Amino acid sequence: MSYTTQYIQALDDNQIMDYIKQNGKSKALKGSSGEIPVMQLKGTHNGGQAIVFEHVGSECDFKAKLEFKLTNLKIKGVPEGSSTVEFCLKPGERKLIFLELIK
Repeated sequence: MSYTTQYIQALDDNQIMDYIKQNGKSKALKGSSGEIPVMQLKGTHNGGQAIVFEHVGSECDFKAKLEFKLTNLKIKGVPEGSSTVEFCLKPGERKLIFLELIK
């Protein structure tokens, strides 16, 4: 007989963003006029999908309004039933969007 034990450590948002930056997949965002100085990083953590946006430029703010099509997921930190996230990043800032499974 064998047993498997899994430990899940509770992390704060900054620790999750650091984890995703080290272990997730990243890509540069592109707009109609070319590449935008914002990186999008994706990964899984603690049964959910984490998406991190990081402003790597030195000028101008980055504003985004994202609409998600959610199936069996909810967005952590937004009103129940909402599928939209809006945010603004200044150079050097990061934003975590965490999609949690609905149980």
